[in-house]
Amino acid sequence: MPTLEQSRRQIDGIDQKIRALFLERMAVAQQVAEDKRQNGGPVYRPEREGEIIARLCQGLEDEQARLCAALMRQVMRLSRETQYDYLLCHQPERFPFTFDQRPQPPRVVCYQGLPGAYSHSAAMALFPEARLFHVQSFDDVFETVAQGRADAGVVPMENSTAGTVNEVYDALVRYQLTINRAYNQPVRHCLAAPAGVSLRQVRTVLSHPQALSQCRRYCQAHGFTVKPCSNTSVAAHQLQSDSDGHTAAICSALAARQHRLTVLEEEIQDLPDNQTRFIAVSPSLQFHPEDDRMSIAFHLPHESGTLSAVLALFASYEYNLTQLHARPLQGGHWEYIFYLDFIGSPAEPGVRALLYQLEQELPYLRITGSYHVREESTCP
Repeated sequence: MPTLEQSRRQIDGIDQKIRALFLERMAVAQQVAEDKRQNGGPVYRPEREGEIIARLCQGLEDEQARLCAALMRQVMRLSRETQYDYLLCHQPERFPFTFDQRPQPPRVVCYQGLPGAYSHSAAMALFPEARLFHVQSFDDVFETVAQGRADAGVVPMENSTAGTVNEVYDALVRYQLTINRAYNQPVRHCLAAPAGVSLRQVRTVLSHPQALSQCRRYCQAHGFTVKPCSNTSVAAHQLQSDSDGHTAAICSALAARQHRLTVLEEEIQDLPDNQTRFIAVSPSLQFHPEDDRMSIAFHLPHESGTLSAVLALFASYEYNLTQLHARPLQGGHWEYIFYLDFIGSPAEPGVRALLYQLEQELPYLRITGSYHVREESTCP
């Protein structure tokens, strides 16, 4: 029986042979790509790949056949990457997406809620020169922008404590709008009540469900009954006109001032580093030179390995994923749209090749944004 060191040397020799064969296969893949450049035809032919894998696995034991199939799927995926990259390099017009590279600064911007809401603060930070106005719901923001009554709309996308705002993700696809800017806003909740109401008198708290979730431990510790409403600033506004002497609102200090409420306690969020990411959406797919993050939406055949193949593609191109989650596909039965964010810019050749390959191989792909995430200190 060979020693461990002898086995390792044998594996090293085999790896050298695999390396040489791999380079030979990639060179032939480029020849295939050149033929497709001249004569047309799809890069991805799943039926042919399936036939090849079945032939190579014929006669192998079950476990060996499974491993051999997994290896060949990886090799074929890398071969396709080589072809897509070659085609896009020689025919850049194949790239299937068009970006507006000289977008005009928005002049009119809408946001959800009332003046003093966190969305209002985010809109002021992102668009200090624009005329701002508010609408009632997230859908109203998207519909207003889609109908051209505003150049952009500002909505919350996710919170570091409470997670994603699912209605916003759904609306991105439903209204066919795209993210063009993003802003991480620190969320500093306060408990506010009409003048004359003390903390000891409060029994019920109003706020947006996300804000209530972000202050859950605080509310439980005080024994408050929580009641959701459409917006933190709406909660403050409601107390301004309708107070029973036992109800307070969770909102921003700005909203409390706007609606002439007294701040009973500040910084009541459960986590001190609580942030909400707000996004600005517009009808066009835009590109700004500082963009370093992209968002896409896609769905997949309900088959084994389809999602892992997409994720493997990002790993192969060496692009870091920052978020991945799923939402039900409207009209589908237990099917989902996946939303994925990654670090990258459409100016990078690798990003363009990656998106080209995904667009060619997935049943549905949409770029839902290209943007840079601004922090509080970097906003104009």
